[in-house]
Amino acid sequence: MVMELKAMTKWDKFLIFFILVVSLPAMFLTIFFNTSVKQKYVWIRVDGKEIKKISIGENDGGKIYEFPFGRHRGYIEVKDGVVRMLEMDRKICPDAICSDTGWIRKKYQSIICLPNKIVVGFQKEQEDEVDIISY
Repeated sequence: MVMELKAMTKWDKFLIFFILVVSLPAMFLTIFFNTSVKQKYVWIRVDGKEIKKISIGENDGGKIYEFPFGRHRGYIEVKDGVVRMLEMDRKICPDAICSDTGWIRKKYQSIICLPNKIVVGFQKEQEDEVDIISY
């Protein structure tokens, strides 16, 4: 069974162009304006339990925070609203993926250290804010 392909009509091209014109600006507005939070908190969880919650701002100087996990200590650096995990000893974290992640700045980003079960991420100021409503 051979299917025959038809050439696109001018209305097909118009429809594709219209969909692009409508969807691209909406996508860019969502990405650039919806991902920043004025007041941020950085939380650190170890083995699913919140260990530390730090309030950060856009004009903070560089601060280093220490947190416990197991019999060890970990360190994160907070600077101007962005966060990174400092490198740990290779015996504790052999691949160092968590420190190689670098600086995170968006609310959907996180730093994860699998061998030590550490997660670092952002949290909004108010948790009871509605994200979406469906009917």
